Amino acid sequence: MEAGAAGHHGICVFKAGINRATPPYVDKVLPGSPAAEAGVRPDDLVLKIDRMAVKSWKSFDRMMSRYREGETVQLTLKRGEEILVVSLKLEAKP
Repeated sequence: MEAGAAGHHGICVFKAGINRATPPYVDKVLPGSPAAEAGVRPDDLVLKIDRMAVKSWKSFDRMMSRYREGETVQLTLKRGEEILVVSLKLEAKP
């Protein structure tokens, strides 16, 4: 992996519309990924990344691209009525 490249987390968010601020709902989690190991599930709503509010799928992608392989990221998720906090240790992109 080249130095400084973004780390892999394994979360695919639901992306709808170019000009719409679609909330960052998890569409799928890649098997064996840091997100899968942390227990992230489809339909989870990402509320925060390291205490920073996430407003849309675009902001989720932009914010996560700043983290590098080996870094740990804390996600605050909403699952139904429950609020969860999980940590992901990012890996090299497969």
